[in-house]
Amino acid sequence: MGGTTTVSDAAPQPYSPRQRTALVLAGTGTAGAYQAGVLRALAEAGVRIDLVAGRGMGAVTALYAAVDAAATLWEPGGIWTGPSRPSLYPWRRIWTVVGALLALAIVALAAPLIVLLALALAWLPAFVLELVAPPLAGRFTTTLAEWAFWVTRGETATAAVSRASGAVMLVLALIVLGAALLDRRRGTRRSRGAPWWQALGAPLDARPVVHWALEGFWNVMKGATRIARPDAVDLGRRYSELLGDNLTQPGYRELLIAAHDLETRRDLIFALLREEARPRFFGGGPDDQRRAEVVDLAGDGGKHVVDAIAGALAVPWLAEPHLVRFDATGFWRGEVHRVCDRPAAIVRLLEEVSAAGAEQVIVVTSDVAVDRPHALRTRAVEPRARLAEYIAGAEASGARDALTALFDRFSGVYQIQPTHNAVGLFDAEGSYDERSDRRQTLRELVDLGAEDAQRQFIDPVLGASGDELERSEAARPSSTPPPSSPAPTPSRLPLDTPSIAERLASLD
Repeated sequence: MGGTTTVSDAAPQPYSPRQRTALVLAGTGTAGAYQAGVLRALAEAGVRIDLVAGRGMGAVTALYAAVDAAATLWEPGGIWTGPSRPSLYPWRRIWTVVGALLALAIVALAAPLIVLLALALAWLPAFVLELVAPPLAGRFTTTLAEWAFWVTRGETATAAVSRASGAVMLVLALIVLGAALLDRRRGTRRSRGAPWWQALGAPLDARPVVHWALEGFWNVMKGATRIARPDAVDLGRRYSELLGDNLTQPGYRELLIAAHDLETRRDLIFALLREEARPRFFGGGPDDQRRAEVVDLAGDGGKHVVDAIAGALAVPWLAEPHLVRFDATGFWRGEVHRVCDRPAAIVRLLEEVSAAGAEQVIVVTSDVAVDRPHALRTRAVEPRARLAEYIAGAEASGARDALTALFDRFSGVYQIQPTHNAVGLFDAEGSYDERSDRRQTLRELVDLGAEDAQRQFIDPVLGASGDELERSEAARPSSTPPPSSPAPTPSRLPLDTPSIAERLASLD
């Protein structure tokens, strides 16, 4: 499915930079590195993008790309290519502690058997020692016999094992009970169910991913100034003001993020659009049901920018949903809803970018199209790797269904996807590539995204449309020969344009 897909059999139209273009980014975890490479190639080619939309890690990529900060994703020392790596959905601490205590309890129960097995293995060197030095072997054999007798004594083994395992299980019970009480006390929503399930919750932690994404973006916004990162509400408002005030500037694009509301069983769309597109997209009137699904990030709604990112990064079932408190004057009257990602939400993203007026769309997914035999890989046994495989399968199916069902909404749909990707969704340190017998890193995944974008979109689509020739002719002075270097891409800010940090300071 990689490459170009013409979407209208009746009247196919080639790609045109004059049409309103949307970039849809879908994927979880390390898919953001691939998206960064695609963005790099599109920026270098000068592809005009009016709107960026994302789900999962694509929401983070869209957050950066909307305010001309996408270079932070791929430049040397960037968040995907720098020495530090994001902590992609580690096990929650309570799960780690409970797992360690259960393993310790199992070891305590099996201690007599382990000791007897070790003594049995020690009889072989004792037999060899008997042949070399009989006196020394006699003392060694006597010691082994004494240990075996001590272990096999019923009262001794029973007392030691019961005390050790009982102490471990008591500590485990106290930890679970304490965690359940703490979670109930600080929770903003009532919960029901057994206390151990309240304490354990979801196995993976999405908070480090959210912190990494927001911290990296704040470093871009504050520039060289030493300003502490504001709270989530203030940061979201600053971002929405920055984007809303500069939508007409080069490099700034409209933003659309999708998440899923577990309370209403419907998707939530967070959007910041230009003024002329707002009435049609957001609807109107207090009884309009679309207000239940669409959050306007402009104005006071900007405080939900961080909610949109945190909700999109909450992997369903694997991570705790993000809690979003709506305004008391809004449709939901101050309710607190649980929001998470939905792998198949790409179909909703395409519907919404169409509603926002997009005429052609570039879809970036991280799933690999497997259309040939002999493509099997070693079966994953680690739980996180298995869960990542299930999510990747759901994302790939959702992308295929979306592109098949909504192909007639646009004059052109162009998909960019990896030809080969060995990095798992949660493998921040990279993954072993069986096909090349080496480890593939995130830096290579970024380069792979740039290569695929060049091969699947820029060369066949952008080159065939004559956009590159038209752009170079427009930038060439009439009295001078063609320049030897390419013209500046429109995604770069002019030299006299204020930086993000300067615009941020003006908002204060």
